[in-house]
Amino acid sequence: MDEKALRARYQSTFVSATDPKRRAATLLGYSRAAARNYVEFVADLIDLSRRRAMDPFNLVRLQRWMLQHVIPMQRDLGLCKERLRDGNLADAERQDLLSESDMLATTTKAIREVGSGMVWRALGHDRAAYFLLGQGHLPSAIEGPGLLAESEEQTRIIEEQEGIPILSSLTNCVRIGDILVFSETDEGRRITVSEVKTKKQKTERFRRQRDRQNEVVTILNEGKGTFEKVEYRIAIREVEQENYLPAVMNLLQEARTRGLSGRTFDGYLRVDCVDFRSLREDPMEEIERQGGPTVQSWVKNGDLVIPMSNIEIKLPTVGTAPFSVYPFPSDLCAALLMNAMAIFSTINVTEILRRIEKHGWRIIEDPETIMTEVSARGGDPREAGLAQIEKGARTIALPPMIIARLAFEFLRPRALLRELDQVFKEGPLPEGERFLSYYPGEERTWR
Repeated sequence: MDEKALRARYQSTFVSATDPKRRAATLLGYSRAAARNYVEFVADLIDLSRRRAMDPFNLVRLQRWMLQHVIPMQRDLGLCKERLRDGNLADAERQDLLSESDMLATTTKAIREVGSGMVWRALGHDRAAYFLLGQGHLPSAIEGPGLLAESEEQTRIIEEQEGIPILSSLTNCVRIGDILVFSETDEGRRITVSEVKTKKQKTERFRRQRDRQNEVVTILNEGKGTFEKVEYRIAIREVEQENYLPAVMNLLQEARTRGLSGRTFDGYLRVDCVDFRSLREDPMEEIERQGGPTVQSWVKNGDLVIPMSNIEIKLPTVGTAPFSVYPFPSDLCAALLMNAMAIFSTINVTEILRRIEKHGWRIIEDPETIMTEVSARGGDPREAGLAQIEKGARTIALPPMIIARLAFEFLRPRALLRELDQVFKEGPLPEGERFLSYYPGEERTWR
């Protein structure tokens, strides 16, 4: 497809950037990725990772194919950033470098998200374990002195049939160890962290990292433990994770043909899907025409309304399932990861809280109060809790990831309400303890 035509389509939507020039560079970067057929490449990776999910030999081969693309992209990204430090660059060259760096960053993130999908499946769709593995610093560059040793260790693991080895650095979600090994034992699924020996083992920083990973592995394998001075317990909850994923897949397929499709769900969620490759008109005008009356009625009512979109997600999140495991065709998942398609979700948070109140809970602190408190003490507003609620002797701080699950996993509120009922029946937690929910039946959601 003509790059100028792609750029024109991308420019008609919203990308977070206050500087118009920076925004234009980001949009052009997305269009470059689509024009170079990276969407199709990522779709192939997703398809292979699904079909070979429990095949250690071929999963390792797939990871090495991914490395062949990510490593040179990371080198090129580093070169772009280095050249951008030159204060004498002409404006046109600076814009070109910004576009190229955005294209490289988007594509490497998408490829690593395929690795995150491997982890999600190997965990048995255990989002509590997925969350814990993601605690720590963001993934660093893959290429380094230990990569060859890590590849050799992967080979040894599969040849000795110890399990499925996945490189931590080739994911967006794993932030401990060098290699995670997933195996089946008589007691069930087990996770082992493999550290490949390097000089870093002599440093104090490495010892701290080793202690952190030992804490995480203990919680994963035993269901409880301490991590960074907080007591965690993995709570097994037989609560069906009902969602609107099939309906949203239909919207995406309609958008692939028509360019845009939208629908309002159950009075609390508006979803609009855009395929920039099929679009023939300005999507924001059409989105406003179709969904605007609903959203404006929420705003007019004084409700807290939060708009979100996958194309605004610059950093990977461990609070939701990766797009690479969504029960959609591989090409739709790849298009979402590469920002060739967009999902605009608008959440009526106040309506969610109203339903929680009708279910017998009292709102102790609402989102605005919590946000104000977090901002006042210099915290990150994105990490502020959704709300603090109370029922009888049970007080719960609703985590911010609930909003992400409503917006991007299209979780139905009644699933949340059923879990709150179960939490209430369990009674108060010991002081300082935090629970993470595991839903044994969730595997059905992601098939």
